[in-house]
Amino acid sequence: MSMTKFQQDAEGMTLAVACGGTGGHFFPGLAIAREFKRKGGTAILFVGGSQQDAQIKQAEEEALEAVPSPVVRLPRSKLGLPLFAVRLAWCVLQTARLLGKHGVDLGIVMGSYASAPLGLALLLRGKPLAVHEGNAILGRANRRLAKYAAHTMLSLPIPELLCEDDTTLVGMPVRTEILGAADHELEDEESLSRYEALGLSPDFPVVLVFGGSQGAEAINQAVLGAIPRLDFPPLQLVHFTGKEDNREEQELCEKHEIMAQIAARTDQMGAYLAVADLVVSRAGGSTVAELAVTGRPSILIPYPHATDAHQALNAEVVARAKGGHVIAEADLTSDALREAITAALTDPELRRSQREGILTLAHPRAAEDIVSLLIYEQRKTSN
Repeated sequence: MSMTKFQQDAEGMTLAVACGGTGGHFFPGLAIAREFKRKGGTAILFVGGSQQDAQIKQAEEEALEAVPSPVVRLPRSKLGLPLFAVRLAWCVLQTARLLGKHGVDLGIVMGSYASAPLGLALLLRGKPLAVHEGNAILGRANRRLAKYAAHTMLSLPIPELLCEDDTTLVGMPVRTEILGAADHELEDEESLSRYEALGLSPDFPVVLVFGGSQGAEAINQAVLGAIPRLDFPPLQLVHFTGKEDNREEQELCEKHEIMAQIAARTDQMGAYLAVADLVVSRAGGSTVAELAVTGRPSILIPYPHATDAHQALNAEVVARAKGGHVIAEADLTSDALREAITAALTDPELRRSQREGILTLAHPRAAEDIVSLLIYEQRKTSN
């Protein structure tokens, strides 16, 4: 579906965005809220879960409104279903009251258990509902809500859904700092300054490794075992481990004279992606979107316990696009990882080909296109 005919403003509209849960749901929702506000509308983030307070604070720092949203998780067994139904009904009624209080006209849900109450409350109040799916398979909440949604928006292609008139491939909104890393046509001086700001050199390839919001330990152990033999070609290893104590890996890098930066996490991921020659990571929807808009070759190691194997399916999409190399965690060894890193760094043509492949999955205007569709659906309902 072409977006050009939907370039309208959102003045007078109030949008609810359900984006609680992990950063993979929150940051895309934040980007949509930011764009909706830029178009003249009011956006309210509905967040819930363990990261609720931090997410509300971050929204407020961007002058966006965020409210705590009651949420309930699916029970582990069928015995818990009756109590779950009662709690879900309570959450939906509470959320419906919040929608009325804030004068919400329409809403979008970003997936996860935090989406269900808002999605059902919107339907209860007769308001347009849009579903955004960040993975290559509809999540459990989205799968149920999509049946009643005015529009379903996909980050990655799901062929059986794309034949539907109310489904559009729009991509995943990414953080502003990640979009900044997508500028591939930098002057030499500006490119050099990016390396220097991070304490890196443009003379040696940068291998960026991170595990995402969950499941980094297997990657950490594989990297640890690979370090003694990561001696050719000379490289710079940047590894965000997700853990505070990284002395063993730091000492190992020093022993084997590997140029390395090892830390728990970073708030400069966009800057590191901008200089990375190769990325080793999980295959969450947001990670794939960030690799796509920045055009980064990758070695993807899908988290094997992801719901409905969605990370494995995401990685399959990347592999079909020839945008990266995939190693199943069951096959992940230090030797397998070292060989994949060496193969990529010693083959510029492979990296060029992967860059071209992953860029075919890029949607740098995802937030704008999503907001245009939301405005269109609201106008259609109003008329």
